[in-house]
Amino acid sequence: MNTQTLHVVVQAGGRGSRLRHHTWNKPKCLVSVQGKPLLYRLFERFPQARFHIIGDYAFDRLKTYLEVNPPGVDYRLLQTTEKGTASGIDIALQQVPADAPLLLTWS
Repeated sequence: MNTQTLHVVVQAGGRGSRLRHHTWNKPKCLVSVQGKPLLYRLFERFPQARFHIIGDYAFDRLKTYLEVNPPGVDYRLLQTTEKGTASGIDIALQQVPADAPLLLTWS
């Protein structure tokens, strides 16, 4: 992969307790915003990027959603068993070349 490719690390885990009425059966990143999941809005914003998506809560639903609705971008789905706001980021960063442009985001 070209090291000039933008790598986007998305921390897409967490229960989303403040959004519970939207996230009781799915991760926050799949909450719909104007008819499209938040994660897919990020895909649209950076269509040429390589995405490293870290999930934990409802991971199987996230994985299935991405398989059934292919986003059309280069992505890798990572599952973490760690807990906390930045859980799994260390694993994702190991897959990003040291000189590559990087964007960290939470959903």
